[in-house]
Amino acid sequence: MLRPGAPFMPALKQRGVPVDDVFDAAREAGRQLVRDGAMSAETLAAVARELAPREAIHRGANAHFKRTLDELGPN
Repeated sequence: MLRPGAPFMPALKQRGVPVDDVFDAAREAGRQLVRDGAMSAETLAAVARELAPREAIHRGANAHFKRTLDELGPN
């Protein structure tokens, strides 16, 4: 299962964005896949729900990578 934005979920959670329901839905999707051979559309929608506006995620990701590159110093 691919969840875009998954690497940023811990940081979002630290900022108070509710994400536990997405993790719960992902676990349920796994159970459904094993039990039924498929995942329900409702469960997949819960896994894929928007966590934050796309632009906010992009700004946060860009800031993270800029900090990382700055810490590495000039090449």
